[in-house]
Amino acid sequence: MTTKDLPQRQKVIIRFMRLPLPGIISALLLMYACINFAHIHPNPFDKAVSLSNINTLNRQSFFVTFYVFIGFGTVFLLLSYMLRRQIYRILMIIPSFVCIVLAVYAVPDFFTIKIYLYSAWIITAVMLPEIPLNMIIGFAGTCTAAFFLLFPNVLGIDIISHIIKTDTKIERYTYPVYLFGILILTASLRYAMEKWNESVDTVLHLNTIMTKMSILNHKLQKAAKKWREDAAEEERLRISRDMHDSLGYVFTNIIALMDGAVSSNGENWKQLQEICQIVRDQAKNGLTETRKTLHAIRNIKEPFFRSIDTVYQLKKIFEEVTGIHIVIETGNIKQNYGLTVNTVLVRALQEAFTNSVRHGRSTHIEIQFWEFPDYLSLTITDNGIGSKKIVKGIGLAGMEERLTKVGGSLKTLSPAEGGFRLIITIPLSQTEDIHANNT
Repeated sequence: MTTKDLPQRQKVIIRFMRLPLPGIISALLLMYACINFAHIHPNPFDKAVSLSNINTLNRQSFFVTFYVFIGFGTVFLLLSYMLRRQIYRILMIIPSFVCIVLAVYAVPDFFTIKIYLYSAWIITAVMLPEIPLNMIIGFAGTCTAAFFLLFPNVLGIDIISHIIKTDTKIERYTYPVYLFGILILTASLRYAMEKWNESVDTVLHLNTIMTKMSILNHKLQKAAKKWREDAAEEERLRISRDMHDSLGYVFTNIIALMDGAVSSNGENWKQLQEICQIVRDQAKNGLTETRKTLHAIRNIKEPFFRSIDTVYQLKKIFEEVTGIHIVIETGNIKQNYGLTVNTVLVRALQEAFTNSVRHGRSTHIEIQFWEFPDYLSLTITDNGIGSKKIVKGIGLAGMEERLTKVGGSLKTLSPAEGGFRLIITIPLSQTEDIHANNT
């Protein structure tokens, strides 16, 4: 068994301890209680005994009461384990408790029978429902059981109390101690199982995230390579077109002027000087255009961030890898705010996506862009687990550094309804200046 398979094995063990094991223990306790009862009171219906004897009728009613209510209680407990929905389980646990109380009420003197029956119910009530509802039901049921054990005649006069001995006061006060002890033990086991399950879920989540992040990184690199190639091809076409239009015009003029100078045979020196001056100006203009083109080529950085449309390409890749549903509302924003601002926005989205799947365990992300009169706003909200105390790690710190370069700000918060939210603002005056510099 590899280390990677260990959490899966642990999940199987937890699921077994969470449902089948409590059911098996409860069934054994119920069965053992019935065996004890049958052992202590064999042959309840003796045909040799006259039915006219009132003690005989009371004794038979005693057995019928016990077996009937135990039968119904067992059926309700069994259904609570078979049903999957929370509400149905609770609806079965409550009548099973009533049946056990009535069955135990008819058995006032058998310590093992009472403890086993109530223990079977407490284990079911604590292990099946979700926290904290299980503790509410378990505690309420244990208190009720303790009350009926301390005051056995509260439901009326026992029809069999004059036939068999009743509990002593010491025995009656001992029952609640055992019951609350079993409740605390079962609740502690359930709490330990929940913590174990959380730790295993965390390991499984991290393993899943590592796999998804590896796939996502590979796809992003592949997509970035394609975007670079497409952008490079587009830039080459644009530069070649600009160079052809500008330099081609300049050199064509120079050639034409030089041809004119040669054909003049030096007959008009003044005209020849004018032609040479024009040729010089044309060559100078050509050199200026060439330098502009080379400067533009030198300043090209990550050309695939040239448009906000990159956000939709990232969304498609991220949804495909992680399965997280992403909704984008571009509002009234422009397609291009300059290379630097575009890059900041896209990098912020990448970091938000990564945090949502790595830490937040979210399944839905909403992205809202909006351009206000003075600033550009980007709000990213997910439905993950959120965080009561927000600690800015390397990712958020890097995001703030990039925003600082464009005069922007970052606000992080975890709404009361859950999830996590990032609010990014960038002054429009900064974006316009940067856009002008980049273009």
